[in-house]
Amino acid sequence: VDFESTGHLSFAVRLHFDRVLGQLARGQQLGGGAGVSPVVWLFALAAEFPRLGARHRIASLFERALTTTSGRALVALWRLYFRYEWMREVETGLTLKIRGGAAER
Repeated sequence: VDFESTGHLSFAVRLHFDRVLGQLARGQQLGGGAGVSPVVWLFALAAEFPRLGARHRIASLFERALTTTSGRALVALWRLYFRYEWMREVETGLTLKIRGGAAER
């Protein structure tokens, strides 16, 4: 029961950020608003990090966040992005090495 409630809650949080970011992006395209606050992007990313298999979604959120004017100027977002990419590279390198693939590092 606890596992299901946690899963439902995380889904609800992700759905909320999808809606907020979608509405803000549509408003920005229509010329309304100054853009999405970097805090919203950071919380959306934080909601995705614990999920297994969310690699593509996290990468997409980073790309979208870093294309905004406020996101490009936020050092914390860049540092988080570089750390995420580095960790992903380390994880991929270790996986290749453990499996004994041709591309050992």
